[in-house]
Amino acid sequence: MQDIKGTYSSMYKEIIALAPLFKLAVSIPAVIVLGKVLLHIVAIGVPFAAPASLLNNIR
Repeated sequence: MQDIKGTYSSMYKEIIALAPLFKLAVSIPAVIVLGKVLLHIVAIGVPFAAPASLLNNIR
């Protein structure tokens, strides 16, 4: 019983030590995906926004 507890506590310590790496590994793709989504929104939004602003300037 003591042996199992010792194994779990050492595993737990390792997991805590690796947690920042996991957070980093998870956050990098999330940032990339968010960047791509923002680029798509800008790419879609600019063609619609540009004619509208040009029309407003002409008036």
